[in-house]
Amino acid sequence: MWDYSALTAQLLVFTFAQGILAAALLRFGGRYRPAGLPLAIFFLANCTTHLPDLFTLATVSPRPPGALHGLEVLAILANLALAPLLWLYVRALTTERYPPFCRRDLWHFCGLFAGLLGAVLVLFLPFDQRDRLLADGTARWSSSGKIAVIYMLGLITIFYGQCAIYIVAVIRRLAAYRNRLRDIYASTEHLEMRWIGWLAMLLGGYWLLSMSLMVLDVFFDIEPDLELAELIFDGLLVFNLAIWGLRQRPGFDFAPRPDTAAETEQVARKYERSALSAEQSDRIAAKITQAMRDDLLYRNPNLSLWMLAKHISVTSYYVSQTLNATMGETFFDYVNGWRIEDAKPLIQKGEETVLAIAYEVGFNSRSSFYTAFKRSTGMTPTAYRQAAHSTGP
Repeated sequence: MWDYSALTAQLLVFTFAQGILAAALLRFGGRYRPAGLPLAIFFLANCTTHLPDLFTLATVSPRPPGALHGLEVLAILANLALAPLLWLYVRALTTERYPPFCRRDLWHFCGLFAGLLGAVLVLFLPFDQRDRLLADGTARWSSSGKIAVIYMLGLITIFYGQCAIYIVAVIRRLAAYRNRLRDIYASTEHLEMRWIGWLAMLLGGYWLLSMSLMVLDVFFDIEPDLELAELIFDGLLVFNLAIWGLRQRPGFDFAPRPDTAAETEQVARKYERSALSAEQSDRIAAKITQAMRDDLLYRNPNLSLWMLAKHISVTSYYVSQTLNATMGETFFDYVNGWRIEDAKPLIQKGEETVLAIAYEVGFNSRSSFYTAFKRSTGMTPTAYRQAAHSTGP
């Protein structure tokens, strides 16, 4: 038989310890500290949510009166910070703005600030009312107790509401980010951060389950004991965030940035006023084509819009505008189109493996080559080679 109490205690300690370790590594050893800051705080906030259970596990009766209540209120407040912190982390990984944060971002913590105001009311309730409120959400003996109950219900609503909003925001942010990658990079699979998308969908499923259980509790008085399941989920969440978060670099980390925000704004205004003429755009298009045809620039697996712009001595803004408006393609599709055309005769010859050809023409993985080739030709490289041999002389 499983000893669920011992297993629960072990999972609790493990989750708390790995959260503290991950936060320390992000704070002191992370290579991408600005982006890792909200994730480090997320780990600490998540650890804070476990403090009441750790306190109960580590102490023996009689416990200091009121100490557990203070930790429970602190855990409630920490829960209100989790979703905004995760959102800020994702936004920092996917933004082109530097630095990634500003004072306006504090509005994401409005729920936390509202919780801080109400926490004072809860902590000043009489001990018996506060104990009953934090234990089962009831405190009906005084007007202040009723206000505290309303406050707790409000915090629960804020928590579940902001979880839903930020999960949707993360998924939409990732979709927009991947579209933007195609304007800048010729190879994007190592930057797409699909693990965050899967994590967001997993959190969405967990949110739906939690809401369903809440409905069962409120309307049907059914309250299943899911403490162990919740700890397992939380442990897996922290583990995956730690494993991937510690090595995930921002998508635009190596983008050239103006030194100041004022210079950024000045450049944007300059480009807004100066639209490319058809003649200028045609000259830039000719330069781009020459760089691909004569210099084989597309064979560089790390080719970016900035590298192309520097190579032909044209601003990246004008290169992007020419590709999108004049040539009708994203940077990603344009470069990979050259790669596929270069690969076709090599595949027909059959002297090299498909993987060797993929690397030779500029792809950095077999999967990305297969996807691009099938999108362009309607068949896999192997099928294309077989078709070429069957129709050959």
